[in-house]
Amino acid sequence: MLKKRKLLGFALISVLMTISFTACSSSGGSASTSSSNNKSTQNKDKVFEMYNKVKLGMTKDQVDAVMTVKPTAETTQYAYKNTFNYEDMDSGYGVTVLYNDKNQAFSRTAIYGSHAVLAPFCAKPVTEEQADKITKDMAYQDVIKVLGGEGIECSNTGNEKDCMSIGVIRRWANSDGSCIQIVFSKEDKAGNVLFFKQ
Repeated sequence: MLKKRKLLGFALISVLMTISFTACSSSGGSASTSSSNNKSTQNKDKVFEMYNKVKLGMTKDQVDAVMTVKPTAETTQYAYKNTFNYEDMDSGYGVTVLYNDKNQAFSRTAIYGSHAVLAPFCAKPVTEEQADKITKDMAYQDVIKVLGGEGIECSNTGNEKDCMSIGVIRRWANSDGSCIQIVFSKEDKAGNVLFFKQ
């Protein structure tokens, strides 16, 4: 649980610091591949169910109304003010939401136990060497070419005043829990790039 909270805090800090200064795809032709893709989509919908319910600009009352769990205030050292977690304790999936002074959501970050959860949604495994090839301001489409598929949107942060999106975090994960995390600007240009070993 503490490791999960540290990952969440680090993701939020990465977005806020980097910006201040949505599913990996694969094509399929056979019926078995199509069935596998459908199962992967269903699993992704489950992992990101609460994350997808939150839209930037929603009030806390609106977010609370669409959730099936009660929020808990985040109190760790990594917590930003007005941070609330909506987490299904059985599955471990949920979303962390940051609210501004008007009680509007301006950031959302998916909660899950390990980056390995994302691996089935990614087209190919990724390496630290690939991460080293991503340069600042590289366009998302060029990043996709380097990494072999689309990234999973795990966090979306907006301007605290008007809640308009200013950037997202996308991840490309492996089954051992290692992953590449990239912060993208609202223009979909790469910023901070990190490789997590596990």
